[in-house]
Amino acid sequence: MNTRPFPVARPSLLLLAASLAMGTVLFAGCVVARERRPHREVAVVEAPMPSQDVVIIRRAPPAPRIEVIAERPSPGHVWLRGHWRYAGQTYVWEPGRWVKPPRRGVVWVEPRWESRNGGYVYIEGFWR
Repeated sequence: MNTRPFPVARPSLLLLAASLAMGTVLFAGCVVARERRPHREVAVVEAPMPSQDVVIIRRAPPAPRIEVIAERPSPGHVWLRGHWRYAGQTYVWEPGRWVKPPRRGVVWVEPRWESRNGGYVYIEGFWR
């Protein structure tokens, strides 16, 4: 196991790190990066698999927005609620929308923010 801290990502690389973090990650044996500048809001955690870095945001996401849900386009559509994403230095609202499930019998598991290691980690939504 690599025990040296993972370098803190530059803001321009945070989107890449966030996209790599979208998935199930096991946190056993993870190492939290040491911040080089105290004003930084983001730390990168080295996961057991090198391609699965997890971005931890120090500032909590805002409260969810209240959305007006448009009329359902068809009985087969499912509403995916809006949620906050972290985009480099700030949170950005991704509005809700109607979508057709990829196949019959699947259920949408909503994306969420979890409190971990003194910060917040975004868990991507998925079809189950």
